[in-house]
Amino acid sequence: MRSAPNVFPADPRDHDRDSVAGDRGTGGAGKEVAGAARPVLCRFTVHHRLLKPYEYEQVFTATGQRRVPGAASVPAPPPGSGYQSSSGGVMLRARRNGGDLPRLGLIISKKSIKRAVDRNRVKRTTRESFRLCQGRLSGLDVVIMSRAGLGELSGPALRAILDKHWDALARWMERWKKA
Repeated sequence: MRSAPNVFPADPRDHDRDSVAGDRGTGGAGKEVAGAARPVLCRFTVHHRLLKPYEYEQVFTATGQRRVPGAASVPAPPPGSGYQSSSGGVMLRARRNGGDLPRLGLIISKKSIKRAVDRNRVKRTTRESFRLCQGRLSGLDVVIMSRAGLGELSGPALRAILDKHWDALARWMERWKKA
């Protein structure tokens, strides 16, 4: 009789693994409680990212900045088609994308944030902040650019600045929907 390859006996220390991890269907978040509201899963997948240079260019064109040489022949965007704001070392540009998903693009330069550790921390914090508020930003392409002094901000300070930008962007979207 052949035994199954790579089958190890159960570890006696793992006897209550399922009771600790909770229901596997809830992602380890524990067992569902009757009558409790299910948490909304907000994910940041490849579909939530600006990936191609022309996608970034569309945002820059909609906000009135042309970055590519020879793009002067592109007609000026209609008024109100783009949004931009800048504060606390963060510049935000956005435009409507005609879809349902919000998409994020990051431009974090070495010139504004010298250390790679700080650049990566800013990117992680920005993606997490965007992921948590993406329900309010549906149908937008957003580009975040770093400015001088952004790398020195603490995590909570950066999140507070980003929350102010997301709130202002959501207000702009509401005004656009009413018009």
